Amino acid sequence: MNINEYTSKLIEVINEALKLNCYVRSIDLQKQKVDELETYLAAIHKNKYEAKQRNAPEEYVNVFFHFQCVVNAIISSLQMWIYLKENKSMEAWRKLQDAFDYLYYSKLVKNKIRGIRALENFLKKCEKTLFPPFPLYNSIGMLVKGGECSVCRQPIEYCEHIEGRLYYGTICKRVNVKDVAINHVALVKVPEDKRCIITQIEENDGKMHDYMTLLPTDNKTADKRNKTIEGIIYSYSNLDIF
Repeated sequence: MNINEYTSKLIEVINEALKLNCYVRSIDLQKQKVDELETYLAAIHKNKYEAKQRNAPEEYVNVFFHFQCVVNAIISSLQMWIYLKENKSMEAWRKLQDAFDYLYYSKLVKNKIRGIRALENFLKKCEKTLFPPFPLYNSIGMLVKGGECSVCRQPIEYCEHIEGRLYYGTICKRVNVKDVAINHVALVKVPEDKRCIITQIEENDGKMHDYMTLLPTDNKTADKRNKTIEGIIYSYSNLDIF
């Protein structure tokens, strides 16, 4: 199967999966489709690895990285609906942000399949209508030293790769970091990571409430003189971008 035939087959798989990409579709069918897509994803990884082994051109290898990201985005999107139906709103929010990240990385490839922008716009509408507005997010400031490059596995300070860029089917990231120092946390309107949200707020009844559901929680307020909020200040998302 050549790359054009592979692309056509992938588009068929994606279009079938997108039929389930809404709330009212059966949760059982959505879970089944996630399993099917994960099997398909394993085949994409295998094809990418084999292309690397035979020293295929970088543009060719990157096409499989593009496929990898698109399929992961759809898996994350379907998992968002599944978690919402299971009343796991925080997990659903994280999966939505994963989908956005995968679509971002998918667009780093020159030759893209059609429909990426439409899926991204659909997910933006989901973000606005399915979840409460977040006027502020948490943002952490930290000093990171050392670590390895995910591309060449050399100390990142001395390798030639640039973090966030795509190299031969792999995103350059700092991995295996052991020296991290946190120096501040701030509330911001435009965060680096939208997974770092306010999770609980103190309401007028003096109790802590889940920000997503507004249901009271068992947590106690920390300060009787000031309103208390709780949130996520750092989120590690193990994205499949290598």
